[in-house]
Amino acid sequence: MSFFSAIQSSILCFARSRDISIWVLKGKFLIMTVIFSGIFGSGLCHVGMSRRVEQRGPVFTAAFAPFGQIFVTILDLVFLREQIYFGSVVGSVMVVSGLYILLWGRSKEAKDNAVKPAEAVSDNQSSSSSCVIQVPTTDSLCP
Repeated sequence: MSFFSAIQSSILCFARSRDISIWVLKGKFLIMTVIFSGIFGSGLCHVGMSRRVEQRGPVFTAAFAPFGQIFVTILDLVFLREQIYFGSVVGSVMVVSGLYILLWGRSKEAKDNAVKPAEAVSDNQSSSSSCVIQVPTTDSLCP
């Protein structure tokens, strides 16, 4: 994902300006910024997503992916003073609503699946008490 983002960014940059010197990092601060954002921005994000997939499954993690677009819109408003359009707000509300509907259905499904095996065990126990099956032992087979 990060590799393809880098390719797309480089294509956009070369389409906008053909000067290769803008890619050169000058100074320790710029180099440390790139390293820091690479390690903490990408690395910790992947570790967190892997842990959530392990704990909750891939649907739970994928459901939160649209939040990235919402955060970008909010940061765009705050830091770059960009204008937010009504369509963006409606889309964000729809995404969040869909997320919560998905998570609600997933939790309801998990509760239903947790109850059914317990019912099956109790049904098996009640039916086994009414029917007794005798298994011959080796002592009863030998004279």
